[in-house]
Amino acid sequence: MVKTGMLEIDHNSGVSRLNSGPGDRKRLAKDEGEGDPFANATEFLEDERGLDDGDFIFVTGENGTHSGVAVIFITDAGLAEHVVDVITAEKAGTPSSAMTDRAAAKKRRPTKKPGKKRSNKAAKKGSKKSGKKANKK
Repeated sequence: MVKTGMLEIDHNSGVSRLNSGPGDRKRLAKDEGEGDPFANATEFLEDERGLDDGDFIFVTGENGTHSGVAVIFITDAGLAEHVVDVITAEKAGTPSSAMTDRAAAKKRRPTKKPGKKRSNKAAKKGSKKSGKKANKK
């Protein structure tokens, strides 16, 4: 599942939430590593993905519960501007973090400069001018 929303980080409790709209604020958890899954998710989002409180993000993962609380167990996350690449990667069976890295690399590449446009050559000297232009002189 891929979901987008505003990242909310409570640094006092170490809990992160994904605010996807009214009535849809789920805590984020990461069950990899030792310790508290809520703190693991916050550490992953801030330290490994470089995300901050207030960023508009995507997360991939599965819905579940931890300690009786509805959560999203996240497997990946990033800025929401890369969500199209992530969804495409999931459909193709490619790891999504590789796709976001490729998308970021594409954005860093300089764009190709367009070729010079041909200018319309002026009318040959001595050619007849239209009546309107001739009258204006």
